[in-house]
Amino acid sequence: MRHLSSLQRLAVQGGVLFGICFGIFAMTTAADTSHDVRGAHVQAWRIGLTGDPSLDDVDPALLTAGFQERFSTPEEWLVEQPDGDLVVGRSPGVVAAAVPAYTVYSWVSDDPVMSHLPARLTAAALAAGAVAMLFLALSTVVSRGAALAGSSVFAFATPVWSVAADGMWTHTVTIVGIAGMAYAAARDRWVLAGLFGAVAIWGRAHCALIVAALGLVVAARRRSWRVCLEVGGTSAVGVVLASTWSHWLYGTWRPSGPYDVAAYAENSSETVGGLAGALVNHLGMWVSPDRGLFVWTPVALLAVLAIGRSRRTLPDWSVALLAGGLVYTVVQAQVSPYMGGDGFYGYRHGLEVLTASVPAATVALRSARAPRALLVALCAAQACVIALGAVSEGFTANEPWQTNSAWRALNAAPTLWLVLALAVGNAVLLSRLLASPRARGLSAAAPRAQ
Repeated sequence: MRHLSSLQRLAVQGGVLFGICFGIFAMTTAADTSHDVRGAHVQAWRIGLTGDPSLDDVDPALLTAGFQERFSTPEEWLVEQPDGDLVVGRSPGVVAAAVPAYTVYSWVSDDPVMSHLPARLTAAALAAGAVAMLFLALSTVVSRGAALAGSSVFAFATPVWSVAADGMWTHTVTIVGIAGMAYAAARDRWVLAGLFGAVAIWGRAHCALIVAALGLVVAARRRSWRVCLEVGGTSAVGVVLASTWSHWLYGTWRPSGPYDVAAYAENSSETVGGLAGALVNHLGMWVSPDRGLFVWTPVALLAVLAIGRSRRTLPDWSVALLAGGLVYTVVQAQVSPYMGGDGFYGYRHGLEVLTASVPAATVALRSARAPRALLVALCAAQACVIALGAVSEGFTANEPWQTNSAWRALNAAPTLWLVLALAVGNAVLLSRLLASPRARGLSAAAPRAQ
């Protein structure tokens, strides 16, 4: 690649990273998952196959096992259109994103039975795209090696692999939008940042908080309201389009689709149970044994300390994204039970703040006081335990405060502890070898030898 320019090499590297992530994600997508994901797949299949969202004339026998029985209890996942037809109640983006794949699938396959494969491959591609865009964003503020490390940890050492890349969760769409916002903001392309913000809003409407934080914080720091207007104006187009989709599918102009945010928040507050329940809900988002972000992603604790020490030197757009992600997560925990249902491994409601924090965390951890070996060991351990749930659907505990799915898996097969120890040890050893003066000397000498 010596004849390529720096930007061309970067694009090639991003493309290679996308291909690797897509291949791994595609091979490990879930064969069966939450009824939320199945519902999104069914609706996308129906629209892609016929162009008509109505499920009234769908033969339940055409649906995969595990979803047919939902027709006997439609109130759990179906909503009525104004004309009385039944459709799946999901946010706009999580359905729309998989429609093209089902359209193409209908051209090449005559099988009338609904398949999850097109949606699963779409999820793998979207998650891989998010990883690649974060790599490109990080490459503007850290070395290529650090950018590759940060994006790879995001891809394989967090529930991005076990949740977002598994099927069409709402988070599969939001992480693409947030990563795209980081990519655009790193290059001062604020119209593009707003368009990616619109993508995030299509996934989960309250991602508008992250979009607003990016526009307002950067505009205030740079004293340039052009940033705010460009981000806000283009993201507003996404809101209009989401509202149009919702009106077509559900007869409502809410960009959140079938979800009435006020009613949902009221119902969730009753579920949580007063002030004490709300406190537990907020704590659960961060430290619940089976759903806590810090439990599954302990390197985030080191990142918090590093960000606190280097906050004045961080790129303004990375701080804005992180602030938006934190506000989003507080609101999320306030209006919805933190556990996020079942049928997945790790956490899912924390994926938005995780994605929003990657740029600031990667920059801050370059100068972290924590030993390099500790950082590597934590990331390697995270990758190992996430891999357990990414390659197998049998480890999910669904007991948020009682146990941890990875802990249960490791204890069920004690040899996995040895595998974990060897993986962590080898990762630490490799990182020390690569960081040794001899390795650095050879690397520096390589260009001259050519």
